[in-house]
Amino acid sequence: MKKPDLSPLVPPGVNGATEVHWTLIGVGLSAAAGLLGFLFRLNQHCRSARWDLEATGIPGEIGTFRVILDGNLFCFALVNLAMAGMLLYHIDLHYRGSRSIYLMRRLPQRWELLRRCAALPLLGLLCSVLVWGLLQPLLFWMYLTIPPRSFLPPLYEGGFWAALSRGGFLC
Repeated sequence: MKKPDLSPLVPPGVNGATEVHWTLIGVGLSAAAGLLGFLFRLNQHCRSARWDLEATGIPGEIGTFRVILDGNLFCFALVNLAMAGMLLYHIDLHYRGSRSIYLMRRLPQRWELLRRCAALPLLGLLCSVLVWGLLQPLLFWMYLTIPPRSFLPPLYEGGFWAALSRGGFLC
């Protein structure tokens, strides 16, 4: 399989493949950290509910989905911040040395400078948001299937689609 040519998407002298590689590593580590953090907090809430069951005989409730999810996807914000830094780095490259910003502005293609500076950071941001958006329904499904049904709040009774239709994903 032929590798795509990334040279029109990055400033001159920048290795686009390396930047794509590190961006994908950051997004993958963010997804792994979010998943493991969610499972850890879910386990803590289940242990607390199980302790209530053993101590009082009445099953305890775990927190809502958003309470358990709170802060676990923070790493995606860090990746997005890194994409903003990459954009600033690409813009700054045109102001250094022989890479004149004035030459880039005089090119016949009006949007050449913007394309070379913003293409990879915007693609990285899009990839990060896409993975974040796909990870949340997976975590919601895990929230409904891993703990015993008696530990779930009443909002989440009836399975995935019933909880989703009642707004359980947002609570």
